[in-house]
Amino acid sequence: MNLKSVWSFFLGYCQIRVQGVQKEKLINLAITNGIMLWDIVEESKTKFRCKVFIDHIKPLRHIARSAKCRFRIIQRRGFPFLLRRIEQRKGMVVGAITFAIILYWLSSYVWFLEVDSAKPLKHLTREKVISQAAKVGLKIGSAKGDLNLNKLEKELVGLLPEASFISINLHGTLAKIQVVEKQVVEKTDNEPANIIANKDGIIEEILVLQGDPQVKEGDTVQKGQILISSLVPGMMLDPETGEIKPDYENCTYVQAKGIVRARVWYEDAVEIPLIQFVKTETGHKSTQILLRINDRVIKLKGPQQSPYKVYKLQTKTKNLSFWRDSSKPIELIYNTYLELSSSRKVLSKDRAVKIAEKKAFNILSAKIPQQAKILDRKNIVEEVQQQKIKVRVNIETLEDIGMAQILQQ
Repeated sequence: MNLKSVWSFFLGYCQIRVQGVQKEKLINLAITNGIMLWDIVEESKTKFRCKVFIDHIKPLRHIARSAKCRFRIIQRRGFPFLLRRIEQRKGMVVGAITFAIILYWLSSYVWFLEVDSAKPLKHLTREKVISQAAKVGLKIGSAKGDLNLNKLEKELVGLLPEASFISINLHGTLAKIQVVEKQVVEKTDNEPANIIANKDGIIEEILVLQGDPQVKEGDTVQKGQILISSLVPGMMLDPETGEIKPDYENCTYVQAKGIVRARVWYEDAVEIPLIQFVKTETGHKSTQILLRINDRVIKLKGPQQSPYKVYKLQTKTKNLSFWRDSSKPIELIYNTYLELSSSRKVLSKDRAVKIAEKKAFNILSAKIPQQAKILDRKNIVEEVQQQKIKVRVNIETLEDIGMAQILQQ
């Protein structure tokens, strides 16, 4: 919108239709008397329409009479007319403004709470999560401006030991609490079983529910190493010191249960050539139609083979419905050959690095469990040689590495 349009809106203007033989005289007289006419559109030899400021309507009528013309107002636009309509509907305007203020005020508070989880909750309930959230300050009626989401998440994890991760997001007046439960390694039967590491890592947290712990926080473990043993020693009283000590001669086999969370590292490298050859369709294509009766193929239309050196093949098959009950299946095969052209594309170093990082991250994401929490991510550009770039991505996670291993009888 230009300055003229803004100015005409605030002053107010009318669109008029002028009729008369001496319409040119009217335009000349208007200009001479300082009356501005714009957006003039001729409709016929004796008619035209234009726009004029509302303050110029009255003097323009005198000029029209002298030019033996007449005009009619067909539209009224601008702030003065809008203000007049508002004055006629004061109650509606006041109500709309009041409603907007109330709506804005209500939108600054939380009115809905939702508990969500990627998997069905086993140890937690929606009511328990909401009740604990209320204790830390997240409840219906809470002002969104007073909520520190990071602080609330940490406090809520402390109140819910069954949860390994909690995320709180605000969507308008809805507070969505995303919960990930801790995975407790346990079996439905009572067979003795150890909990072993399913991958290498450094122990960050260990919670033993049943069994004898073999590692502690800070220990480095390897895949297959026993974390919680099913062999639990008995207890005996040392007659000399009066202390209670483990009795390894009287042991009991149990089914080990617990949570072992460790820091785990994933690594992958991807090479991207800086010079790439991209194949694109030229728009030329050729279609071949074949009739297949049992194992026999008959060409009905089109070339014997692709007429292009570089091409892409698209195949569609259609069964002939009236032959479906036949012992010899009959179908039509449509082969479409699309010509391709090869072009040379040179990637910048930054672009190649981004592509390699994304590919490596996608590869690693497929290996990382859904419940794992990503602690750190490092992208290392290792080498640039022979028109190639190599990016190594390292990801550090915190995850439960325990898995049950039944003792062999």
